[in-house]
Amino acid sequence: MRAPTAKELALLDNPPHEVRVKQDKLTPLAVQWLNETEADLLGKGRALSEAEVSMARTVGVKHPERVRVVVLQQFPQPSNKTLLTVAIKYGLGNAAEGGRTIGYVIMLKEKYAKER
Repeated sequence: MRAPTAKELALLDNPPHEVRVKQDKLTPLAVQWLNETEADLLGKGRALSEAEVSMARTVGVKHPERVRVVVLQQFPQPSNKTLLTVAIKYGLGNAAEGGRTIGYVIMLKEKYAKER
């Protein structure tokens, strides 16, 4: 993997107007959806095992006692059509998606529920 060029870094610091407009439109929708989804799923999952808590601490999770693992057939998708379209474009909900995290929620497909 190569390091970004100075021009690429400058674009990240000052994105084009059309990118900022999209960010301004989608960011509040995404944050709301993420917060609602996390709140809904936190009460449905299981706590981490002792081994999982240790692993979480190793990778820097500040409050592993808050983490919940939820096994789902299908992962939640945004109900907002604009947000959903963009999310799908970037791979959210892809058939190959075996796990996803939102805040303190770890979602796993059943196929991966017993794996480390």
